[in-house]
Amino acid sequence: MKRKECKYPAREHGFTLVEVLASLVILSVLLAGVYNLMLYLNKAAISNNDRLVAINLGKGAMERMQLDPASYLVDKGTFPKTMTAAACTNDTCRSLYEPFVNDETYMLTVEASQTPREKELGLVNVLVTVQGKENRVTNQIEGYVNIQ
Repeated sequence: MKRKECKYPAREHGFTLVEVLASLVILSVLLAGVYNLMLYLNKAAISNNDRLVAINLGKGAMERMQLDPASYLVDKGTFPKTMTAAACTNDTCRSLYEPFVNDETYMLTVEASQTPREKELGLVNVLVTVQGKENRVTNQIEGYVNIQ
């Protein structure tokens, strides 16, 4: 009896075209998922950085205001009032209300109010609002400033 020769030898190893295509499809689906994850993480990192800058600007403004209230509260006698960069008459004042950080200008708004009891104690209730460009980030810090 003659032995039949096999068209494909049993010892030959390799992948078929279908196996290669299936693995490429699976790999492309996984890479698309990883790419979308990287885009999301990048946007989250940028947003967190902007929020962190806004928080630090608000805290810094509040601390400077507590040390030197005259730099922010130009006229300490009339409350309530709102101070923005539009109320500034010089560049030094404007730089306090429009700080330029990380190639972006942030807008600070200081709202000061005083109740009769706070007036007796020489305190002013201050709300500092920091707003990023295009209103992407907003942060508020509230505290008291001694104006005696």
